[in-house]
Parts: sequence; structure tokens; C-alpha cells
Amino acid sequence: MELLGFMPANDNKTLVGQRILISRLLEAIAAPLPHDATENEIHKYARCYILALLGDKLFMDKSGDRVHLMFLEQLRNVRDPPQYSWGVVAWPGCTESCAGKRERASQIGGACTLVQYWAWARLPFLCPRIEPPPGCDYGPWPYAPLAVKWVRVPGSKSRPSGMALVYYREQLVTMQPNQIVWQPYEAHFAHLPDFCVAGRGTWTARVPLVCFCIVEAHHPDRVLRQFGLAQERPDHVVYDERLHRIDLRGKVEKNWRQEHEPYIISWNSREQRVCRAPPQTGEMARDHDYYQWYRPVTRKYIDRNSARLHQMIESHLALLNWLPVGSREHNHVRRILYNVAGLGGDPTATGQATNRTATESATTAAPSTSAAPVTTPTRGRRDTASPSTSTARGRGRLATASPSTSTARAVVGLLQQA
Repeated sequence: MELLGFMPANDNKTLVGQRILISRLLEAIAAPLPHDATENEIHKYARCYILALLGDKLFMDKSGDRVHLMFLEQLRNVRDPPQYSWGVVAWPGCTESCAGKRERASQIGGACTLVQYWAWARLPFLCPRIEPPPGCDYGPWPYAPLAVKWVRVPGSKSRPSGMALVYYREQLVTMQPNQIVWQPYEAHFAHLPDFCVAGRGTWTARVPLVCFCIVEAHHPDRVLRQFGLAQERPDHVVYDERLHRIDLRGKVEKNWRQEHEPYIISWNSREQRVCRAPPQTGEMARDHDYYQWYRPVTRKYIDRNSARLHQMIESHLALLNWLPVGSREHNHVRRILYNVAGLGGDPTATGQATNRTATESATTAAPSTSAAPVTTPTRGRRDTASPSTSTARGRGRLATASPSTSTARAVVGLLQQA
């Protein structure tokens, strides 16, 4: 009543534990404020709006329709709120994403919208077509928050989920280094408000992120290329698994400032924990020490088809190393690989054809040194429809990439490694 202007109904539904229905907050602000509203009424109205925004966009849980009242205390003084580091990244990183990775989990919570924007900005080949901005009679639109441009992405409710899943899996399986935009925001920093870049000097600090009961380790040393720095083999991480088992049940009176004091002290010394590395120049070699560390710990395949294809290709590449170069058997294995890749023809028919094919394969698979996405050559194989053109031709429906095209990307990449 003091902070929101209403008391939740005693119906065991509106307020369950310390989580309130977001719809009840929206009900409180459904009507506009009167013109003669007092400052206290305006502040209660604002708290309802902000609390609903926090629960619906940033600190979502798997209930899908509730928000925890622990955030309300941070909104007590609306005119001069406390300078609290909200730890938005820690919320989906610890409680929700880790819970979603459990074997029997069927849902995931957290700021999934931020994760989607992150993917669309750095992996633009995954982003659907973006509608052009509407016209304006008063000149160009003012510079807006970066995420506003994604608002013009058409909804996908009419798109068959199975088709989209197959399409995106194929795109991820056949992804090439030159399709990644490592630093998508560099051109925008000068236009952003000061508070957006105020902590830029500590973005690479190895510190714990704290959000009330949650503590999530932040390890930018594992993704230094996102900060324009050379990536090296990261240090081993020792993490207390008990932190991932903490929840808010039965802990109404818990003082998290005292409970997590060591982690808060570490956060406060973040300026001394910044990662240092030289700028990244060019692309990393395929035998880089980082890859030697990464391959055994990553999830190599995302579906069975890509696993079978990759293992078949690797076995044939191994055969190439065992067979004498130029022998009938060696040429036969190479012909199989190029036929599977959809390039067609016999790469060993003439020396000129071999050199040309090898050059085209190297051009296709060679990593780009630019941060912007680069269009790969398509000579000798069928063109791949981009998400935008697929959507345009299919009237809002994503087309599934052809198996030959997807296989071609994977094979030429592996042949380049060999």
C-alpha cells in the first residue's frame, strides 16, 4: 500500500509467496493519472510501471506472469534511487539458464530478449528480414536505443516451428568465421547516453556478478574477441557449485549483503581485475592453443545429422593423409568429398581444375579479418538464400537451406583445415 498504492487481494493467487502477478500491476496503471495527481501518487504509479517492466522484460522467471517484490525496495526513493548494480546478466546466467540445462527442464527464463538481440547482432545470418522504418513528415527519426531496430522484425507466429528449427540448425552447423560480427556496437558508442558506456573500462573485469541471492562468475577472458582483444587459452575456473543451488524459498529475512560479502568485495575491486591483452589482428590459426582447449569442452554437434556428416568427412580426410597423393585411391576419396560438397566434377581431372577448385575452396573457407559479415563466393555451387530473401519469396516463411549447400560449407571448411 505504501509503495504501490494498493493491497493485493487475499485470494492465494494475486500474491504467492513474494511474487505478485504482473497483470495486477498493469491493472493499477491502466487508467491515466489525473491532472491534479500528487507527487506521491505519481511515484506509486511509476513504481507499478517499473516493477512490471522488470518482471516482464529483465528479471523473468519460468512462471511467466509474476515478479518478485524484492525489487520494490530499490524503487522506494524514485527521485534519487540507490546506485545498485542490478546484475541483469547474472539473473539469466545463473538461475534460469543453468536450470534450463538440467536434463528434465522444458522451459527457460531470464532476459531471453537480450539473448536474442545478442545473437542477431553478432550472427546476422540468423536474423529475419527487418522491415524498413516508416516514413516521417518531420525529417529523419531521432537516434534511438539500439534494440529499437529489432522491433521491425516481422512476427513468426505463422511460421512452422519445425521448419525454423531445421533451418537455424543448418545455419549454425555450417557457420563460417567471416559470418561473425565480433564487435557490432563500435559504431554506436558515440551516440549512446553516457550511462550506457560509463563502465566501459571494467567490461573485461573478471568479477562475480551479484543480484540479491544470485552470484554468477563473469569470465570475459574466455570471449576477449568480443572486446577487440587477442584471445588466449583461459585460466582454469574454480566455482562453488553451491551458489547455483541457492534460491529464495524460505529466506525472507536473509541479508544477502552479509551472505555474499566476499563476492561484493571482489566486485568493488573490479578495476584491478581487468583482463589485459593485445588487440586482435587478423584471424586465429586453426591450431591455436585456444582451440586446443576449447574443442574438448564444447558441444561439438547440435543434431545427429550434423554429427554423422562431420564424422564421415573426417574419416575421409584421414584417408587422404594415408593414401599416396595422386594415386587412384587418393583421387577417388577427393572426388567423393567434392561430390558430397555439391561442387560437382572431378577435381583431379586436370592440374588447372585442381588448382582452381582448391583456390575457390580456400577463398570460401578463409576467415575474414573484417568485423562486418562478408558474402562468400558461390561459384561452383548453388546460391544459398539468405533469411531476408527467403522470407520475401516465401511470404514470411523461412526456406530450408538445401542439404548440398549446407554440406558444401562444412566440407570446404574441413578441406581447408586438411
